[in-house]
Amino acid sequence: MEQYISYMYRIYPNDKQKELIAKTFGCTRLVYNTILSLRTPLYNVCKMSFSFYEWQNFMVKCLKKKHDFLNEVDSVALVNSLIDQEQAIKNFIKDHNQYGYPKYKRKNETHLSYRTNLTNNNIKVDFQQNKVKLPKLGWLDAKLHREFTGKIKHATITKLSSDEYYVSICVIEDISFLPTVNKQVGLDLGIKTLCTTSDGVKYNYNFDFSFYENKIKKLQKYLSKKKQGSKRYRALQLKIAKIYQKVTNKKEDTLHKIVSTLVNENQVICVEDLSVKRMMAKNKNKRKNKSKENTSSKNYLSKSIGRMSWYTFTKFIEDKCKLTGRTFQKIGKFYPSSQICSCCGYQNKKIKSLSIREWICPECNTSHDRDVNAAKNVLNEGLSLLEKSA
Repeated sequence: MEQYISYMYRIYPNDKQKELIAKTFGCTRLVYNTILSLRTPLYNVCKMSFSFYEWQNFMVKCLKKKHDFLNEVDSVALVNSLIDQEQAIKNFIKDHNQYGYPKYKRKNETHLSYRTNLTNNNIKVDFQQNKVKLPKLGWLDAKLHREFTGKIKHATITKLSSDEYYVSICVIEDISFLPTVNKQVGLDLGIKTLCTTSDGVKYNYNFDFSFYENKIKKLQKYLSKKKQGSKRYRALQLKIAKIYQKVTNKKEDTLHKIVSTLVNENQVICVEDLSVKRMMAKNKNKRKNKSKENTSSKNYLSKSIGRMSWYTFTKFIEDKCKLTGRTFQKIGKFYPSSQICSCCGYQNKKIKSLSIREWICPECNTSHDRDVNAAKNVLNEGLSLLEKSA
């Protein structure tokens, strides 16, 4: 079965290549914002718009004559910025509630990227010499940790706030599904541990968050005393960004390893469909209403929720299941998995507090670990939903 798969590699451009990449970021932003500034009055006043090809012709005939530097960068990247804008406007027209109207791109974005397509074999990867060839940039040093055999479609060049450069190469590959196993698992997402399975296994991050948080606090304290825009200010900003990026990399590495283990061992994976944004916002509102004495506590629930990266974890599981032929099932947001006894089905509403970690069912006298019991209920509910949909 053919599927699109992206392989991300870190690249190490030289000074000239960095300058050209920065120019391309600026040119794609200029084209995007200029066309959007012309499109917006047309849509607001006349409720109409020109076709994509008319805007493309306008870019070639007018913008490139007015701004000569647009000819120095990859023209495909400029066209792709218009394609992205066209798709964003189509999404907005299709569903106003889910998608907002496209916004202007800012110069000082923390995450910059542009996309270029394969034309005349201008994107190449040399795994023996650890090099990647990209349009206009030529050959760049890269860290090619994974090989692929499929056909290259396009490449996305990205610069992070930590001053690191990456290329994501989209490839069409034939993928064979994993062999079927007769095992299902339910996952209960937690704050102290990342997740607990219905088999009683608990997974968590293998590093201490507080070590990096204390580092960031110190640097931010120094940063507040520096003059904004100065060299030292920018140097400290870069240091902080690099620590944040290191934490993100460590988290994603751990998540990928846990997800691979779960997907390889189980045919069906059932997970809670938690509204992370709503939970964090609700907790922030509670903190605002509390007195100053209570708000001085540092252990906020919203901070713990954000630290665990539940959304990223469930997204990784869902994507991995699609690639490997496993079944992924989400259960309802309001299903009381922690309150129901997994043995007899009795709902105990007295154990809503998160401080209660173990409880005994008053109906069948079964002793439960809160997280394991919730994971078992998630699995049972997920399997029943799959039976109904079958």
